Amino acid sequence: MKIFQKAALTAVVTASALISFASQAQQVTCDISSAAVTQLFSTTFDGLIFGKAVTDDFTFFGDVPDIANPIWGGNRSVLFSEIPGGNAGGGTITFDGTSLHNLAMTFSDQKLDILDAAPPNNLVATTSGGSLNIDNVANIDGGNDANFDVGGLLSAGSAVQTVDFSGFGPAGAPGSPVVTCTDTTGNCALLPGLNLDGVRYTLEGTPTAACTDSYTLRVQTSNNSYYEVDFTTAPIVNTKNVPVPALFIYLTLACMGMVGVKLSRRA
Repeated sequence: MKIFQKAALTAVVTASALISFASQAQQVTCDISSAAVTQLFSTTFDGLIFGKAVTDDFTFFGDVPDIANPIWGGNRSVLFSEIPGGNAGGGTITFDGTSLHNLAMTFSDQKLDILDAAPPNNLVATTSGGSLNIDNVANIDGGNDANFDVGGLLSAGSAVQTVDFSGFGPAGAPGSPVVTCTDTTGNCALLPGLNLDGVRYTLEGTPTAACTDSYTLRVQTSNNSYYEVDFTTAPIVNTKNVPVPALFIYLTLACMGMVGVKLSRRA
């Protein structure tokens, strides 16, 4: 009896160790159910219209003007807004809180209002199928911000691209998310100059197995423009991953089976 109790305990401990290893190694992959750009500080447009710029205060992104209270027409020259009834966006994320292995999203259909001269002069563009991708290579938390971060501090001056944002080509051009653009001053030709590829980013949010999480991705470009993307996740339909509780039971029974074989051999 003591031999069995000891063997059974060993089996449970072994199973616990195996499930612990499996949990640590497991990357949570979730669908992205919605994604939208919520604010943008444009060094080009906001610098032109409001004479503002990011200054280095030795924080991750530096001092981004009016970051806590962006007001279009007051301190922001670019406004993203969702088009009612349009595509909600989507994609996938693979994240465990320490490593980001994949983030690929398409944005909701959005309208861009851009002040290209003193208010109220502005161009209006509509977009569909805009995308953002972080390469499918593990990005490890840099530890420079309270949230998950990659790319180093602004003061480090990294120019290595970490985030790929689809380019704003002319309306209707292949690969361009721009569907329409109107501007009485003819400045739609300048829209392709809006480059939102990132050199550093932070990701705020905690991944869970339930995949019902909310995230905020904050990105800074090589010319110090800054934007935020809010997105939510949902479970992947028909996933083949074995749930952790079921895996634990399976490993425990498997180990118990091995113990039974050993005991029968001793008998």
